[in-house]
Amino acid sequence: MIRRPPRSTPSNSSAASDVYKRQEYREFGFFYWEPSKFVRHLRFINIENLAKHIISKVPKHIYSSAARYEVPNAPNMKLKSLIDCELIFDLDVDHIPTPCKKDHDKWVCKQCGTTGTGMAPKTCPAKKCESHSFEEMSWECEKCMEIAKSEIFSIIEEFLSNDFGLNPKTDLFIVFSGRRGYHIHIENEIYRKLDSNARREIVDYIMGKGLVPSYHGFSLKSGNKPNKFETGWRGRMTRFVIKFLKESSPNELLKILTRRVNIINVKKDLVAQLNSRNPSWSYPNIGEQTWVNLINAAIEKYGAKVDQPVTIDLHRLIRLPGSLHGKTGFLVKKMSYNELEKFDPFSHAQVFEGSIRIHVHTAPQFRIGNENFGPFKDQKIELPMSAAIYLLCKGVANLL
Repeated sequence: MIRRPPRSTPSNSSAASDVYKRQEYREFGFFYWEPSKFVRHLRFINIENLAKHIISKVPKHIYSSAARYEVPNAPNMKLKSLIDCELIFDLDVDHIPTPCKKDHDKWVCKQCGTTGTGMAPKTCPAKKCESHSFEEMSWECEKCMEIAKSEIFSIIEEFLSNDFGLNPKTDLFIVFSGRRGYHIHIENEIYRKLDSNARREIVDYIMGKGLVPSYHGFSLKSGNKPNKFETGWRGRMTRFVIKFLKESSPNELLKILTRRVNIINVKKDLVAQLNSRNPSWSYPNIGEQTWVNLINAAIEKYGAKVDQPVTIDLHRLIRLPGSLHGKTGFLVKKMSYNELEKFDPFSHAQVFEGSIRIHVHTAPQFRIGNENFGPFKDQKIELPMSAAIYLLCKGVANLL
């Protein structure tokens, strides 16, 4: 249950709008370097006390609650007395199968030691090993981060703006996570009062989860079939199918379409048909269920890739803007929608100056600022501080 703000500051006053943005109504959590542990249920009555704690403890990761509480330092959620909670969408490129992962990411099976590149499989491919546990070494690259940024633009423009009527310039802000993703924070006060079920409906909607094509007018018998020029999911699923047909390999399409058709001709003919204002959604030897399978495959591939629990959980902790990410040393940077286009995490999320000598065990090539570094293999080298801390945080280097 979400409570109203205390009566001493009425919810319709400008004072209430300001006071509940202060950190004393937030829960804080920290992951410390030494000893390696996570601590939450902490409260700081002012920004000075929070700063003193950070300076004295130098935590590896810093989090604050998306929610505002009457008693944020209470030891359990029921005692905290929830006031309201920001609506947040979390997108991490770790969950997107970008093609560049095979060039810079590696995994090792914790049970048998089998290794591979790219995203870790769900099950170890080695014979007689059915382990689902892997140690992964992932790297941030410019291609990954550009894909993450394009996904954020898609969520904001395609869904939050077009379908939910939010103004990207005034109703939300974006936070670079400090590593491989972004968070979208909705500032519109209406959304703060939504419960978990309402948030689940929103995130299911933008992911296309559970979408039934017939509920959006798709049926071979329908006289008003969807077209790409429409708003909402009618137009969106049509555009997704066109994109899927254009970008999928023949082998991908053969898993869905009947083998009685010529894949090359089908791609060309269906794309031409679906680009029209009144597509028939019909083709020889392709039945309605095959069309549905094609629509579902397109939604699975191109639907929003957000971390659903982050949006749904009213008691979630999220990275604190202005802190540093302990696995990269990059700044967790808050920005406006207008700033996102030109944002470069390898330049604009760097905060360190000077240089330092380190021993690098192994590292692929990477960029910090305008300079490329590496690849490295068992080298002692002096590097700019941001590049050195990046490698130290990755655990692939040591101080000399």
